[in-house]
Amino acid sequence: MTEVSDFSQTMAGQEPASLADMMATAGWQAALGVTEFTLYYDYRRRSSSTYAQYCDFVGRLNAFLREAQPTPRVLLYYPIYDLWGEYVPVAQKLTLDSQSRRMQQIVNSFLKLGQRMVKEQISFAIVDHELLASAEVHDKAIWIGGRRFEALVLPAAVELPMPAAALVEQLKAAGGKVLLDGTSGQAMSLDSLDSVYASGRLAVPYDQIIVGRFTRQGRDILVLVNVAAEPYSGRISGKNSASWLVAHPDSGQIERITADESGRITVSLPSRAVRLLISYPQMER
Repeated sequence: MTEVSDFSQTMAGQEPASLADMMATAGWQAALGVTEFTLYYDYRRRSSSTYAQYCDFVGRLNAFLREAQPTPRVLLYYPIYDLWGEYVPVAQKLTLDSQSRRMQQIVNSFLKLGQRMVKEQISFAIVDHELLASAEVHDKAIWIGGRRFEALVLPAAVELPMPAAALVEQLKAAGGKVLLDGTSGQAMSLDSLDSVYASGRLAVPYDQIIVGRFTRQGRDILVLVNVAAEPYSGRISGKNSASWLVAHPDSGQIERITADESGRITVSLPSRAVRLLISYPQMER
């Protein structure tokens, strides 16, 4: 669920957010799993046709994604356990600067890791110590609620409680991927996560493309969002099928596209554009 508006721009005396910006905002939120959109875009500053186009856009996104399942394969540890013990009450306004150095390291590391994975098209889910403690390790992966996760990313300076720590050690012993951010100030390499996803990886890195991964009725769905002010053209890896449907939620157009011999799909995204790639079996061609 999300709540979104251009309140900050309005208070700053700027023009209302454009339809393209509204669509891109809904697009990247949908890519991260949002299905319920609560909107506060001022109707007095927009035409009825703009509202109609926007509502059609959100409706088309949900027509594909509401019944789909997100398919992240990477877990980012949510360090609430550490923050409980590290929190220092203060009389003044609470800021990160008022907290301990370790608290600052943990929070900054957690935020930067999440931002980097979004920018590097690495889909992830959040996991806390209680979920880790209840998980199981099989085939070099963590299993939670019947879902497989192939890598665990830990922010800097965290200290897991014993049950969660035991699970992490079990994962390491099984040959699973565990990445621990350091405290040296240098960015941790995420290269080892490249092998986790067979689809949705850009041939040439570009941090203005958001990728969401889903599955529905045996089909893979990739949500691609260009949040940049410039168009993007490139190739992205596919999976399972050489043939894909390309859906344009802004216009309702759906077309077919074929991956090349290496399984990569050529995509062209105008500024603020959103596209959905849906795999389909060869027999349906």
